[in-house]
Amino acid sequence: MIDQSKLTPKHGSYAIASQRAVSDPQLMGIATEYETNFSRKMISLNPEQLEKRFTTTDLILETTKFDGEGVFVFFDQEQCFIFNAPSGRVRVGLPALLELQKHLQAQKIKKTLLRCELYYPFPIGNKRAGIGDVIRISFSGTLAEITALRLVILDIIMLDGKDLRPNRSDFGKTWSLLAELFGNDQNLPFFRAEGSIIVLLKR
Repeated sequence: MIDQSKLTPKHGSYAIASQRAVSDPQLMGIATEYETNFSRKMISLNPEQLEKRFTTTDLILETTKFDGEGVFVFFDQEQCFIFNAPSGRVRVGLPALLELQKHLQAQKIKKTLLRCELYYPFPIGNKRAGIGDVIRISFSGTLAEITALRLVILDIIMLDGKDLRPNRSDFGKTWSLLAELFGNDQNLPFFRAEGSIIVLLKR
């Protein structure tokens, strides 16, 4: 599933490969399609901008924004790793990932593909940490910084052989499942984002 020879050890069990480390073309294809057709449609807005930006009666999922790096997590009975699409950057052994792996095993989940945000919860200097800080920490951060990285779980793409992508038209099902499986305690290394499904009425 991943090319172990491309991994560079960092701290303890944590290692990273900069690119092209996912060896399963089907997995990469699913993740890349998701990035192209769904993930990039996520936008950042202030609450007062919602009605100006959306003029339909479609359901809208609004969540707390985390300034991190969009990643995928793949888990099965043999492995658990973070990767990016389409670059194929891979991270294994991240402390937050190891805790998520234990949780998935305890939930009796056999296989899943998740869309997450990897973020750093503390300020860097006098500013909020962002994607550049997450990438820097991933490659050259201290053990304390690596340990502090967290995973915000935003979507379930595959779960135990079921393709949940059709739930995009009724995202409430997946949103509820995320809460059931992961909760939203931001003190934990992984959690579902805070948010709600709303509808804006046409004027």
